Amino acid sequence: MNGGRILYLVHDNPSPSGGIKNIYDHVLHLTMAGYPAFVVHASDGFRPHWFHRDVPVLYTGRGFQVTPRDALVIPEDFTAALLAAKGIPARKFVFCQNHFYIFAGLPDGETWRSLKIGGVIASSDQIRSFVQWALGYADVPVIPYAIRPEIFYPEVKRLQIAVMPRKRAFEVKFIRDTFHHVFGEHGDVPWAILDGASEEVVAETLKHSAVFLSMNRFEGFGLPPLEAMACGCIVVGFHGSGALDYARSDNGFWCEEENLTECVKKLGEVCTLFKRNGEKLTRMRYRATETAVGYRPERQRDTLLDFWRKVMG
Repeated sequence: MNGGRILYLVHDNPSPSGGIKNIYDHVLHLTMAGYPAFVVHASDGFRPHWFHRDVPVLYTGRGFQVTPRDALVIPEDFTAALLAAKGIPARKFVFCQNHFYIFAGLPDGETWRSLKIGGVIASSDQIRSFVQWALGYADVPVIPYAIRPEIFYPEVKRLQIAVMPRKRAFEVKFIRDTFHHVFGEHGDVPWAILDGASEEVVAETLKHSAVFLSMNRFEGFGLPPLEAMACGCIVVGFHGSGALDYARSDNGFWCEEENLTECVKKLGEVCTLFKRNGEKLTRMRYRATETAVGYRPERQRDTLLDFWRKVMG
C-alpha cells in the first residue's frame, strides 16, 4: 500500500440509519483485512449507540489532518464535508447511498467535479444507473449491502405486524386504521412499531414477526425489508424505488407506490393465509430468505477489498 489512510467521513447522527451502519461495516472489513481505515466524526467522542462495530474512529477536532496519500470518502448528503474537502490535496470519493439526496447535498453552484471528486462509489444498481445518467460518471462500482446472518435469522413466528414508520407516518396510520376497520377478524393481531430501535431490538422483533410492513420511500436501496426477509418475515408494502434491486413478485407482496388501499388488502390477505397455514406463504418465505442470503457479508467484503486494492495499490 502507499502508506495512506482510508477515511470515511460520517454524520454525527445518533438516530438509526442504515447508511451509517453500512459505513461502519466498510471500515470493519477494511481493518480486518489490514488496511489503515477509519470512521471520521466531528464531535469529540461521538459514536452511534444503537449498533456496535469495533472499528477505529478519528475526530476532526483532535488535530485531524489529511495527507495527499489519504483517500477521503464522503457521503453524498454531507454538504459541509464536501465543501471543506474541496481544497484538500487528497483523493476524494463520494459514497452515494441515496441518489435522491445528491442535489440537496451539493453546495450552491458546485458539482462533484468542481469539488474535485475523483470517483463515486454506489451502494445499489439504482444509484449507479442514476449517477451514470444524471452526473456523467461512467465507472461507478457498486459495493453491495450486507445482512449479518448472526444477527438477522428466523425463529418461531407469531402473527405480528412489524413496521418502521419513520418515512411514512401518515401512511402507517391510514393503513393500520383501515386494516382494523375492514378486517375485524384480525383485530387481535399485534403491531410492533420499530421507531428509533437498536439493531438488536429490530432483529429480535423481526425474528418472531410473521409480517413486515415495508414503508420504504425515496430509497437508494432500502435495508429494513431485506433484514426482515432474512428473518423469515413476509414483506408487504412499498419498494420506494431502491428496493427494486431485490423486490420481486415471488419474494414479497409489493404494492404500487402510494396505493395504500392495495397495501391494506394485501396485509389482510397475508394474515388470512398465515392463519390457514397457506402454502403460498411458505413458498414466498423461502424465496425471501433466499434473496437475503445473496447479500452475505462475504460478498460485500470481497467487492469492497477489490475496489480498494485497485485504489491503494
